[in-house]
Amino acid sequence: LTDIVALAVAEGLPVVATRVGGVPELIGEGTEGLLVPPSQPALLAAALLGLAGDEGRRRVLGERLCGKKHCRNNGKTQHK
Repeated sequence: LTDIVALAVAEGLPVVATRVGGVPELIGEGTEGLLVPPSQPALLAAALLGLAGDEGRRRVLGERLCGKKHCRNNGKTQHK
């Protein structure tokens, strides 16, 4: 799972994931993505739906990722 999160970070894509393994070290909670406790499917679903329905928030989170970390596409992602 951490590899997939790292790939999303490299593309400047905001992430919704559980707080497990190395994920919290890759994603700033609330600033670059959304992290939820493990074994909480309702919270995970709510975070996914909330981010899916908010293009502006997706864009802001993705831009923060590209500003803080190396993005392969130099920040030219489409957060749709």
